[in-house]
Amino acid sequence: MFIYGILGVVAAALRNAKPKSLLITAGILAAIPTALMLLGGVAAGTLSGIGGIAATDASPNSPLLDLERRSLETYRDGTFGQIFVWRAIEWLVVVFFTFLVAGFYIEAMFLVGLYFGKQGIFQNVEQHLPLIKRGMHFGLGIGLPANLAAAWMLSDPHSPWAALGSTLLMAFGPVLTCGYVSGVVILAQSRTSRDRFSPLAAAGRMALSNYLTQSIVCTTLFYSYGFGLYGQVGAGAGVILSVAIWLIQLRVSVAWLRKFQFGPIEWLWRTLSYGRVQPMRIEIGLVTPLAGSN
Repeated sequence: MFIYGILGVVAAALRNAKPKSLLITAGILAAIPTALMLLGGVAAGTLSGIGGIAATDASPNSPLLDLERRSLETYRDGTFGQIFVWRAIEWLVVVFFTFLVAGFYIEAMFLVGLYFGKQGIFQNVEQHLPLIKRGMHFGLGIGLPANLAAAWMLSDPHSPWAALGSTLLMAFGPVLTCGYVSGVVILAQSRTSRDRFSPLAAAGRMALSNYLTQSIVCTTLFYSYGFGLYGQVGAGAGVILSVAIWLIQLRVSVAWLRKFQFGPIEWLWRTLSYGRVQPMRIEIGLVTPLAGSN
């Protein structure tokens, strides 16, 4: 969110740019990290070949593996203070590299969203429905196979295919996202689908509260000051756990918004923003779209 906030300021500064200029700029920005990722992978493979060392032969004393071991030990066995310090270090590193590489990419996505807003695509869905359908077919037809291939290549981070997998993921991740978004927009045109997906809207209205709740639940489960399960839960169990937490939050969000106008953290944020206590409970006779939903 910190990174999004800063890059959002840059996008806001371009709000008066022409739609075509936004798309061109977005394309250039997205191409920069994709090209760097591909060139970096080619360079790493070339140097590996020159040195006669296979990319899959990771030294047990390599810096990356050392960082992995350090993270595992700290989160699983460290004290609260040690975890706090290590998490702060990781945050600084992630922020630095995100701005260095992914910052271009994130800004490109912001500009694409700004383009959609300027064109009124989501404000007038019926008029743009043929375009949205093409976006779904293209996004799912091209993006899904490309992302599956990327996932296979990245299954072994030390594989010589890993760099290509990262490049595919960076290039076609937004394409798949376009397919998903277009599909959801098409489904939303049906009253039955809107009713079925209404819990998602409730969770969206409480996004910050749900985000922080997930952090509290998961750190309690995985960090040493809780159940210490860090590094001990496989991918399958992790998916099941994630879906379970998500489904519980959907139900809680719907129940909460039947009685209150905002999530608890959203209410606190609005109160601090406006400098006065905001009304929390739904007034008698005031019915919001989600308050009356079943």
